[in-house]
Order: sequence, then C-alpha cells, then structure tokens
Amino acid sequence: MIRMWSPGARELLAAAVAMVVGLTLLACSDAETRPRCAQCGMYADSAPAWAAAATGPEGATLRFDSPKCLFRYAAAQGPERVRALRLTEYYTQAERPAEALLYVRGSDLMSPMGADLVPIEGREAAEGFARDHGGEVLTRGQVTSAVLSALE
Repeated sequence: MIRMWSPGARELLAAAVAMVVGLTLLACSDAETRPRCAQCGMYADSAPAWAAAATGPEGATLRFDSPKCLFRYAAAQGPERVRALRLTEYYTQAERPAEALLYVRGSDLMSPMGADLVPIEGREAAEGFARDHGGEVLTRGQVTSAVLSALE
C-alpha cells in the first residue's frame, strides 16, 4: 500500500488552504469600500460626529471627515461642482443642511483634522456652546477662505 500523505502533511495542507482563504477574504474586506474624504483622503466615517457630505457632479455623493474639509473643498471647486452641503449637527448628531446651521470657531473641541468649525442648529444653542467651550459663533456666510485658513 502506497501512502500518499506523510504524517502531519494533511494538517499542513489544511493550514495552508486556511491561510490562502483568509488572505483572500482580507483582500476583499470593506477597507477599500469605506468612504474617503474628498478633500484630504482620510476615512470619512472614522468620526461620525464630524462627518459631512455634499452632492457633486452628476449627483455623486461626496463624503468628508470634518466641516473644515467640506468647506475647503466647496470653496476650491465652486458652487457649480459642489452643492447641497450637509453637516452633522453637534447636539442631535443629525445630518442638516449647511444653511440651517451656525458654526463655532475657536472652541476647545477638535475634529479629526484638528481645530475646526462646530456645526450647531439655533442661535441660543450655538451661543451656549460658545460660552461652555469658547469660540465665536459664525453664520454660513461668515465662513470665508480667511476663516478656513486660520483653522490650522
């Protein structure tokens, strides 16, 4: 009788097959399907409390990891290429249109991108936040290139 497998060869073969299957599954993981920030390339879903989005050309959804990245991208691309800006409101964690929010700059909170604008709905809530965390309340129209440049 001819023995095809030496002792331990089956276990070695099974381990090799398991490793190949595991590496194949790892290569097909969702790491490449996670949304990336259109401005800086970081994962846009790493800090959901700071996430933002916009509608790009042909209706594509653009994702951002922070308000600062959203506004910098929108300023660079222009309104014809980036519209329907949406941000995560600080207190409710709900996605809201950029025009419906106020922004606190200079607070003690940091986004994944460092110093940032904190989106808050309602004047009273924004002023209360600024009292508690420092900073200045801005309207959407006051979020200028100079304001964004100062957020380094």
